[in-house]
Amino acid sequence: MKTLLIRILLLFTVSTAFAETTVEQVAAIVNGRALLLSDIKRHHLFFVKKNDASSEDEVDLCVQLEQSVDHLLLRAEAERFVLHGPSENKIHQHLDIIRRRFKSEEAFKKALRQLGISTEELQKEVADDLWVQQLLRERVDAFIVVPHKEVERYYQERRNLFSGKKKEDAYTAIEKILSKEKETIRRKEYIAGLRKNARIEINLKPLYGRN
Repeated sequence: MKTLLIRILLLFTVSTAFAETTVEQVAAIVNGRALLLSDIKRHHLFFVKKNDASSEDEVDLCVQLEQSVDHLLLRAEAERFVLHGPSENKIHQHLDIIRRRFKSEEAFKKALRQLGISTEELQKEVADDLWVQQLLRERVDAFIVVPHKEVERYYQERRNLFSGKKKEDAYTAIEKILSKEKETIRRKEYIAGLRKNARIEINLKPLYGRN
């Protein structure tokens, strides 16, 4: 009888522990690496720029998934090409920036609890994100050139936008605008190249009824 009681107690303990275990949804497999639904939520909340990090999420889940897949591909690429990662000081500075995007310290801590991540784990993800940004600067942005004739043409076509400014000041502003446009295009092309050679399996379609 005593042995039977012990077995029942053990069975109850195991069943309770199993019931409390959170089953993670695998959203995608990228080059053999699982991308979890919680990974997507964390990346969107902490690393995608928004006006209010604690506001209700209005971005389509598929968009968040694509952003997370891109980030995973870029992080793997950074491991290959970026020799020196971000300093501890840089990591802490960026972590503080993320923290300040929340309405309060309690709101920040609540977000960490909801996503099941510690400050130390978030700090590691901050480092990963900085690796990715460094990769993009070194492998994409560093090769962007804005020819003077493009600046001149932009100025001539939109002279009314720069009335009251010195020509050299207008040219400086225009160069920044064109450089940013080229940066956006080149980064998209770079990521498209990574995707072309990647093995990506999306698993969210059945769950959300996407066609």
